[in-house]
Amino acid sequence: MGAAQIPIILTRPEGTNDALLECLSPRARDLLLPILSPLIEIVPLTVTPDLSQIDAVIFTSSNAVRLAPEGADRIAFCVGARTTALARDRGWHAVLSGENADALVAELAMQEPGHFVHLAGRHRRGEIARRLTEAGHTVDTFVLYEQRARPLTDAARAALAARPSPIVPLFSPRTAMLFAESLREGEAFVPVALSRAVAGPVVGRGGRTMHIPRSPTLDEMARTIEKIAFGLAWVEGSRGGE
Repeated sequence: MGAAQIPIILTRPEGTNDALLECLSPRARDLLLPILSPLIEIVPLTVTPDLSQIDAVIFTSSNAVRLAPEGADRIAFCVGARTTALARDRGWHAVLSGENADALVAELAMQEPGHFVHLAGRHRRGEIARRLTEAGHTVDTFVLYEQRARPLTDAARAALAARPSPIVPLFSPRTAMLFAESLREGEAFVPVALSRAVAGPVVGRGGRTMHIPRSPTLDEMARTIEKIAFGLAWVEGSRGGE
């Protein structure tokens, strides 16, 4: 009999978890048992930004791209390759400006002063508007959606109390905080955090080493998860043969 699949608790909002699974190799996908447990619900706001008097928009999430107006070939400075690709698909003249807020701010700070609008959710990080304003730009922030907290599902709760311990990828500090606040005594997991900032709320929790990819990209998160899955499968297989 083969070893049990390794649970992986997917905490991102609905509609965004398939992208991570698609980045995994077929061998890794065979080893993993996906458990959907979004800790944030994306709630669109019935608002429409006025983009008539600006030079460009800023996108730091794919959710903002989906809820923004069509691009009509207007300029969009984007964080992350997938957000950039989605913006292009929606008609924006999208420019990849790094893989995190710091890289975007550094790039735009070197440009001539402009008028930008950051299309984003209620909860965001990086203080992009403030930092770019200090660099000489005019930056407005327009909120397109709320991010409401959701509890862990019963399936996720059961996985945290069972063995093998589930892998838990975490993509934002707020999601990591919500996950940490949900943990109960004795629950164990294998944390994979997009960055050190994301790792903060769960450091020292769950009884396992923190894993952080070499760069904050979906592909590197997938590579890190694959290495963990292969390692756990080997350990579980060895135990099964004892």
